[in-house]
Amino acid sequence: MIAVATMSDIGSWTRNGVGPRDRGPSGSLSKLWAKTSRGLGDVSDIVTGGQPWLSLSQHSRDAADVGTALARQWLAPSVRSRLVLSLGCQGDPGAVDRLLGWLAGVHDVGKAEVGFQHQAARSKVSRFLWDQVAPLLEDARMEDDRYRKVPHSLYSELIIRRWLRRCFPDADILAIASVAVIAGCHHGVPSGLPWQLSTRFNFVVAEAESWLDRHGEQWSGMWWELLDDLTSRTGVQQDLERLLQAGGIAVADQIFLSGFVSMADWVASNQELFPLSQSGSDSRRSFRADEALERLNLTRPWEPASPKDIVDVRQRFDWGPDRELRPVQRKAMDIAATATGPTLLIIEDETGSGKTEAAQLAGEVLAARTGAGGMAFALPTMTTTDALLPRMVGWVQRLSDSRGQHSIRLMHSKANLNPAFEELLRATKSVNDDEAQENSQAAEYLDHVVAHAWFSGRKGVLSEFLVCTVDQILMAALATRYVTLRHLGLAGKVVVVDEVHSYDVYSSNYLARALTWLAAQGASVILLSATLASGPRNLLSAAYREGLRQTERPAEMSAEKLRTRTSLRAKMVAPGPVHDGTHSPCVDVAYPRITTVSCEGVTAEHVPVQKACRQVFFSLIGDSDDELIAEVERLSQSGGVIGIVCNTVARAQQAAAALAGRYPGSVELFHSQFIAADRARKEQELTTRLGTERPGAASSRPRFHIVVGTQVLEQSLDVDFDALISDMAPTDSLAQRAGRLHRHSRLRPPGLEHAQLVLRGMDLDKTTPTFDRGSEFIYGKRVLMATAAILFRYISGEPWCAGHDLPSDVEATYSDSTEIPSDWQEEYNAASNKEAEEDRAAKKRAQAFQLKTPVESRGKLTQALSALSAVDADRQEDLALATVRDIDPSLEVALIRRVRGRLLPLPWLTSQDWDEELSPVSVPSERIIHVIADSVVRLPRALIRPDQIMDAMVELDDAGFGAWQRDFRLRGTSIIVLDEQLCGSILGKSFRYDKDLGVVPTRNHTAPTPNEGGQDAHYRNDI
Repeated sequence: MIAVATMSDIGSWTRNGVGPRDRGPSGSLSKLWAKTSRGLGDVSDIVTGGQPWLSLSQHSRDAADVGTALARQWLAPSVRSRLVLSLGCQGDPGAVDRLLGWLAGVHDVGKAEVGFQHQAARSKVSRFLWDQVAPLLEDARMEDDRYRKVPHSLYSELIIRRWLRRCFPDADILAIASVAVIAGCHHGVPSGLPWQLSTRFNFVVAEAESWLDRHGEQWSGMWWELLDDLTSRTGVQQDLERLLQAGGIAVADQIFLSGFVSMADWVASNQELFPLSQSGSDSRRSFRADEALERLNLTRPWEPASPKDIVDVRQRFDWGPDRELRPVQRKAMDIAATATGPTLLIIEDETGSGKTEAAQLAGEVLAARTGAGGMAFALPTMTTTDALLPRMVGWVQRLSDSRGQHSIRLMHSKANLNPAFEELLRATKSVNDDEAQENSQAAEYLDHVVAHAWFSGRKGVLSEFLVCTVDQILMAALATRYVTLRHLGLAGKVVVVDEVHSYDVYSSNYLARALTWLAAQGASVILLSATLASGPRNLLSAAYREGLRQTERPAEMSAEKLRTRTSLRAKMVAPGPVHDGTHSPCVDVAYPRITTVSCEGVTAEHVPVQKACRQVFFSLIGDSDDELIAEVERLSQSGGVIGIVCNTVARAQQAAAALAGRYPGSVELFHSQFIAADRARKEQELTTRLGTERPGAASSRPRFHIVVGTQVLEQSLDVDFDALISDMAPTDSLAQRAGRLHRHSRLRPPGLEHAQLVLRGMDLDKTTPTFDRGSEFIYGKRVLMATAAILFRYISGEPWCAGHDLPSDVEATYSDSTEIPSDWQEEYNAASNKEAEEDRAAKKRAQAFQLKTPVESRGKLTQALSALSAVDADRQEDLALATVRDIDPSLEVALIRRVRGRLLPLPWLTSQDWDEELSPVSVPSERIIHVIADSVVRLPRALIRPDQIMDAMVELDDAGFGAWQRDFRLRGTSIIVLDEQLCGSILGKSFRYDKDLGVVPTRNHTAPTPNEGGQDAHYRNDI
């Protein structure tokens, strides 16, 4: 058995509170129900004497005990410390446990209401529950046929407000509302009650208040009894008084405390852990959360020991004895070691400089300094996220702390189909696993790393360590259901976001808003980039700095203070001193550099490097296939590995086809429109043959090879080219691509000793430059014109230095100070105006469904979530992704084939002895599910335009594979059946699939415009 840190000591401290904790509820209160074993309409499990059920009082006590336990044992130390300060209970940290236990316990008091209780009357099985409640209506003024259909969470909030006013008559109404609102939001959506409960102008409030009044004294007596019992059980009376006197709960705490109550409720509602009974209560004893949580086995927060010497660091990454820390890694650790509170680090260095390890090391130091209980690592795409998972698992496994076992989660829309993560899931013991012992033994090789079954779905963000696509972080700024849970999961972590330079205006706006909330909740953040222009750097720095300043309680948000805060925010975006969070302190700081944002201000430090900077020689060729072939011939006279990066899949396929005719067997194509298995295989082969070579291992690098790809080649992929040909792209994107040139130290073929980057897709012979239309659609004409003007002096001239020229050139690309040739100026101005208009529109679209900032929320959770979207980020992930990224939706399908009437997988995905036929009318077997997962591919825009996706889904839903949707791993997966030649169609457009070319539209469909050529920019469609 693996030793797991548990919360088995709950009993020793849950029973050491104040007041008569074990006093049972009165006869009337004990008759109110909260849970039944099955749906109220189910008549299949009639139990003699009544269906098993759970009383409201028992469930409330269970939730209170769970909340107290989780607060004590599961919350990260940084969150506990923040709450100690925020709640004004310095010197008494136990107040956090008591208050959170009470908040969890009272969340369902609104179920003590006739409308909720009357649901049992509609069930033949549970009618007895209504029969025992009905006599309590004798004194109530109710209409028999009229029960309000209002969520019980709203009544919970209203009853708690009444009780708090009754107990603390002098308390500020806003302070009271800040406490009660948490119960109103325990289903992930605020109740919507106004904070100033004026019934004069609010019909909903008037109706709700009137309905509660009509319940009469007996019902209100049960409300007070239940709340008094929970107050006595948790011993929170004085803590509530102190909290209300201090002005209530700040909105940054309201949001993640709402998520905490949801978590406690889910645990306490688990009928495996808290079984029902025919009496509605636990007849053995009053306390049962200790046993339940011991069975649940939630891992405790990470308690890192800060790395003290090089030996520890080598052990973290399984480095050899000769491996030394790189400059950026040592500098990041040194800066993190000075942190005294929440901190933002922006690390800028060349690709291949070890920024990922720098973030892990700095994150470990920050966690040790601030008490963070985990880390979230976010990357741009599923491919890069999947690639990082094994590295993170190895790193977590080698962590040394006293906790023994850690939980890790992979989070993106296809996480359940990732083989490495699925293996981790299988090897992990879960609470309801009948083969727990067997699974536990299977997990022994993992030592300290598990994928706890409870952290599934939307709860994955609560795991200690999170490897995810950046969308999971961006959605912390999206006002959607259960965003509160996302804040709970991120507030206690160090959050790392990679490749920040790649996010457009729209997504950067979401990232900035997420940073504001993370700072307000005390979370440290690390941003990684090859280089970042001052505009986005200032935006992100100012957003984080703004969050550090926003800690006011609701009762403190007076009109005068709001005016002061508004003035401060205005100063943050106006010209001012270097350290005011507006002007970047990096202007005079050499690259590479690390920017630090904390309560002390904004600073930047240069990272001294010992090696010579990489120099790249630029040249320009025409855009025809003949010119491309001629350039490859020139570069490869003595062999070499040549990389060719195109901006669209269509251009990549065309270039590969032209080169394959000249160099058969030596051309490889790589883009995002391969099925999952082929893409993973190609990526593995590329990194094995063209990446880092292990000391002493035989080299598999070919003497001559051509790799044609799209932007996927520039995304955290360890490949090393001897020369590179690239479509025209913005300066920072070209820098990313150049990072794959001469990436490692090795002997180069004659003529390729110096890094050469050849540009195509741009014509400078005309009065103004012209670009490939697909490139212009993806990146924008102004940016390409600015890049062309900047690179003009390097083309067939002086070398471009990644260390010295890159920062200033990137800055010039995105600033108003770009020097443009006079002949270009008119067209450049027009493109600039168009870009500005598009940016304004993007910002406006981004703000439509965002959380308000804490100061804009005026201390109110309902105001923060006022833009609440109907999208559930966990159940409608595609819609949520489209909300936080400015992308056109696309369609993913799984490809299978029909051979002589039999449905089979694609031939190369199975062994020759495969004999299992696929049936559309039954749930596939385990091995078929894996094959189908390997067959998923995204269809190009040339086949399916965004406005056609719904029509395509209807067509595919009619194909007869509905039974496959019953497996959670295939839910939402559409199927296209290909013929024996691997040809298929969708909406009348034909295509074929080729394992070497990917999805290839065939001639009988309308040719795409250049804008529809299958762009592969990762920030647009490679999520």
